[in-house]
Amino acid sequence: MIDIDLPPNAATITLLNNAQVFSSKLSGTSQYTDYPGSRWAVSVSWFNRTNAEGRRLFAKMNALNGPINVLKLPIPDIAQKGTAAGSGKVDGAGQQGTTLVTDGWTPNQTNLLETGDWIEVNQQAFMIASDVSSDSSGNATITITPAIRKTPADDQDIIVSSPSFYMRLVAGSQTSSDLSPSFSGPLYAFGFDAVEID
Repeated sequence: MIDIDLPPNAATITLLNNAQVFSSKLSGTSQYTDYPGSRWAVSVSWFNRTNAEGRRLFAKMNALNGPINVLKLPIPDIAQKGTAAGSGKVDGAGQQGTTLVTDGWTPNQTNLLETGDWIEVNQQAFMIASDVSSDSSGNATITITPAIRKTPADDQDIIVSSPSFYMRLVAGSQTSSDLSPSFSGPLYAFGFDAVEID
């Protein structure tokens, strides 16, 4: 795994929904089905990076070997609004869907996690879809998007501090380095597209 630890200057985050629409040619009615497998995709770029930053980042990007190796990318520009107090863990094995039953939080947190916050569980990134409070025992049921793809184990950690995407470069993507002169030496610019791993 290659850890891309230098925050990008710009990022576009997109949820690739795995939904299908079936329309009847006979009646004209439609059916909508949501399948498991929705995932995040990103388009990220860095610019005006120093020689030291640029060389390090370029080397890491090339070490990805296209889509072969997994990259770890901190979710860009994250600013958690909830307290996220405690040490949240998955409460029960075999969980699926868009709710996650958890425990281990500080009790009675009325704004434990807020809508739009991010968490990471089992190398999957989730956005909080509804405000979350913990009860008097430190339990909390979290509504997330997208749905769980890889079922987490019981007692698996819920990462709220610097959650990350685990991704591969989009097939066919190339890594390249743009250099421009400056008074302090060359400045580097990079960019790539990636999608969450299975």
